[in-house]
Amino acid sequence: MSEFLTNLEFFKYSIACSVLVAMVCSFLSVYIVLKRIVFVSVAVTQVSSVGIAIALITGLNPTPISLFFTFLGVVLFSIRFSERRLSNESRIGIGFVVASAASILLVSKSAQGIHEIDDLLYGNILAATPVPDISYDRYYYVYLFHTIFFFTK
Repeated sequence: MSEFLTNLEFFKYSIACSVLVAMVCSFLSVYIVLKRIVFVSVAVTQVSSVGIAIALITGLNPTPISLFFTFLGVVLFSIRFSERRLSNESRIGIGFVVASAASILLVSKSAQGIHEIDDLLYGNILAATPVPDISYDRYYYVYLFHTIFFFTK
């Protein structure tokens, strides 16, 4: 424990990121459990991984491609169909399986090293750095907007 306290300067951004992620995930997890769509987080993660794999194959920047695929997955998973042949959880599960298979196939064809792919897919919390130009007020207003307009009983 004393080694951690002596290296606190090194860990301060990692701790701040961990607290922010914990706050956001706690809010989202209650919403996800109440709406009974518990598999949506894994499915969206796998769709994002497909975006990263496509970006690695094409040589593009993985961040915007991954965000595009993530938003595309969110839109596809949020569409409500009038026919109820498949439940929402079934559609999300099928999306998860298809995205998992596609990401595995695409990553295996990539010329990037496995360590670079692991860093992109899983991240490294110790590599957290300060972001000086971003105002966190914007994130609060987005959070407040979603809470007011989309969090209904």
